[in-house]
Amino acid sequence: MLLIDALPKRNPVLLDIASSLAKVTTEGSGNIRSIDSKGSKGIKPWPEVQKAARSASGSIAGRGKELIKGATDEKAAQAVLTDLNVRIDQLGAAADAQNREAAVTAQVQALLRLEQLGTLQVPTMPFQPPTAEYPSVPQLLGRAEIEITTRAGKTRQTRQMYAILDGFSAPLSAGQFVDLAQRKAFDQTKIVATDESSVTITADAVKSPKRTVPLEILVEGDKEPTYGETLEEQGRFKERVVLPFNAYGTLAMLHPLDDPNGGANSFFFLKADPSYTPAGLNTLDGAFSVIGYVVQGEDALDDLLAGDVVENVRVLSGSELLKQGK
Repeated sequence: MLLIDALPKRNPVLLDIASSLAKVTTEGSGNIRSIDSKGSKGIKPWPEVQKAARSASGSIAGRGKELIKGATDEKAAQAVLTDLNVRIDQLGAAADAQNREAAVTAQVQALLRLEQLGTLQVPTMPFQPPTAEYPSVPQLLGRAEIEITTRAGKTRQTRQMYAILDGFSAPLSAGQFVDLAQRKAFDQTKIVATDESSVTITADAVKSPKRTVPLEILVEGDKEPTYGETLEEQGRFKERVVLPFNAYGTLAMLHPLDDPNGGANSFFFLKADPSYTPAGLNTLDGAFSVIGYVVQGEDALDDLLAGDVVENVRVLSGSELLKQGK
């Protein structure tokens, strides 16, 4: 739900369907993943899951055209809507069979299709990124999907994670990551550090441009992000950010603790339970630039250790939205 809630243009029908689907699991208000990385705990009672599937299906049957109208590519939107119907039918069937794993998979895939529909309804960037102030920093003017392949040192098992980067909310920080990925700067690098709550990756210094990226925070209700200062430095202690650290698999730019504008080629994945990082009530929101969320394969984070390898990072979609700096 975080990526759906972060959309600059939010269709009310889409939000109603997403709200119904989020009720399938107890963590439905968190990220699209909705469950813990080791299984499918948190499923609501089956009658509630069945009700959620019926509600979502009914909304599409009655108002589905509103999810396509105004899309930047109506043909693509229609294809996504058709697939969304399939996923909701799968959710209903899984609930009837009381199959937890199938129900969670269907919910996750349905929410991803809603995110795609929502993105297709955003025709342009909601604000003009600060090109004049930061001319060398690339900008992601929309959303991009990336694939991250890792290899564990001991088992040499490769795993894939998939993340969506949100240039609508953090164009400079997300743009930096996409640019580094396109330069293959993450390929064959080692995991820098891991602990109970995070995994840190750093792009190869030789392949990385010599530039820094300012802290970039979009606050709910603001028309554009703030740059260069933490929310604490701005005195906005109680403000909520559009991209909070409220999901297992949150991806953010790392910066020196004494220099919030010193971010460059290091990023970290949060692997804390969302209940420990409630939006607006944790020390990370407003202190680091969140660029997106892992939406599939995030269980790989638990198995990574320092010294394991990032095989490669690939941009699957959205590369055409990257605007290079000077």
